Amino acid sequence: MADLSDKYTKILSDIEAHISDPEERRYVSKKISELSAVYLELLDRSTKINCIKMNKIEQDQEKLISKVAKIQETVNSIQNDIYEYDGYDFEIVCPYCNHEFIVELNDDNKNETECPECHNMIELEWEDTDSKDIQEKKKQNDDEDDDF
Repeated sequence: MADLSDKYTKILSDIEAHISDPEERRYVSKKISELSAVYLELLDRSTKINCIKMNKIEQDQEKLISKVAKIQETVNSIQNDIYEYDGYDFEIVCPYCNHEFIVELNDDNKNETECPECHNMIELEWEDTDSKDIQEKKKQNDDEDDDF
């Protein structure tokens, strides 16, 4: 800003040095001042408009950051559900005391679990019902084919 003030002062000094008529010198100096005021007003208005735009951008950015954080939470939740969770929760009804409880099993080879109520051991059966159904249907189809 000091550089701008120095240049302005130098221009006025040059006008004074090169224009000998005092009235003409005042007129030119006045017009230079008016032109400078118009320029500074435009600059001020432009600065205010840019400030308003920047504030709007900052507000929009904050909203976007919030939305991205929510999306990231959802993605993390999906990721945990799909990829990172190795255990499974099973609801079990104890055949001895009818107590219902949930057990997390991380190992498919685990064959039994203890009832938290009666402390009896409950045998777990790991049959793949889908493949069993497929095998039964295949057997039925084979039997039907043999009938012909």
